[in-house]
Amino acid sequence: MRKNSRYYICVTPFFPSPERWQGAYVLDQVKTIMRNSDYEVRVFVGGGDENSDYEVDGVRVYRYATREMPSNVLNGVFNGYNARSFVKRVLALGIDPEDVDFVHCHVSMRAACGLELKKLNPRIKVLLQHHDLDPFNLRSGVIGRNNRFNIRYRAKKAIRLYNEVDLHICISEACRDCLLLFPNPRQSEVYDDCKRSLALCNGMPSIKAKATYVLYNGVDCRLFCHGELPTNSEPRLFRIGCIANFQELKGHITLIKAFEILHNRGYTDVRLSLLGSGETKAECESYLRAHGLMQYVEWPKEVSHDKLPEYYRSLDLFVLPSYFEGFGCVFTEAAACGVPFMGCVGQGYSEYIPDEDRDKWLIEPRDYKRLADIIEAYMKFRYKQHLKETYDIDCLIGNYLQYLETL
Repeated sequence: MRKNSRYYICVTPFFPSPERWQGAYVLDQVKTIMRNSDYEVRVFVGGGDENSDYEVDGVRVYRYATREMPSNVLNGVFNGYNARSFVKRVLALGIDPEDVDFVHCHVSMRAACGLELKKLNPRIKVLLQHHDLDPFNLRSGVIGRNNRFNIRYRAKKAIRLYNEVDLHICISEACRDCLLLFPNPRQSEVYDDCKRSLALCNGMPSIKAKATYVLYNGVDCRLFCHGELPTNSEPRLFRIGCIANFQELKGHITLIKAFEILHNRGYTDVRLSLLGSGETKAECESYLRAHGLMQYVEWPKEVSHDKLPEYYRSLDLFVLPSYFEGFGCVFTEAAACGVPFMGCVGQGYSEYIPDEDRDKWLIEPRDYKRLADIIEAYMKFRYKQHLKETYDIDCLIGNYLQYLETL
């Protein structure tokens, strides 16, 4: 690729730390870029100073001071301050902007940082990665998320930045559709909260993207892979697993109702394993308790990222019927460990399922009766799941790096 003096800078609001593992997929992406190129990769995370720099899994993370409004009210009002703070930290580290090729910004307003550095070297390419089906960040925060002025302010700030960046990186075709169709929802959109937010942006202009690229969230196949299965004291049990924060849009209740149908059909040798926490967990527990199903449900504790393969391998099937999902690494992580997955049509992960196999693995959102049927069919026939795309992160990043050479 390039000589070692060239820099690839990553600016992100989330990255794993010694205390928290949030943003593991960004860490995997960074490590893979380092592994597959000659770039000097530098990671910058807002919310601190040089005294709070840290290292995680061999990657040095540099802090820069930021200001944010509570609950993302008027998101973007401090773009100028944050961008200048970022550039100041870059220069303090002795990085010459003339030696920077790319600034890879994660999530909406971080694009301001890359564009500020580009003022010092117009040859820099600013990349902006979108991680979900709300690429304008309209729904973030609790305060003001349904306020018309606040949402339109966010969108106006985003449009200005989005028209300037050199490349929009989207984690799925669905994510790209949401970006380019703004302020209109996708034809297949079922999530009312998303449609309400977009309706408040009616009449605003769409963005004029210079370029887009779909980069699926890859899997480190050295860690997530087929392996020795754990010893099961009850080998006849069929284990259905799910990893997700307990939120309405993740569709836990759809899975639970499907599980109830299977139980009522006589499948008492099936177990449901729900890993996660969040606002709708209590509701799910209440439903299970009221319908006499708690004894058939496992609640494993959350584990570090490197322990997840062991969990996946303990499953027979992974099911997460989320209906507002940009991609979801958990689907392909399960597949890499030899466990097929099921979910909903129209989501990022569904793009991996061939058209001819959709009826085996995908349902319409909230259709718990159909979910029960396809789970039962899989239990009977155990057919192999075929995927359209690779999930190997080295292959995905390798292709991506080749594409960057054409910008």
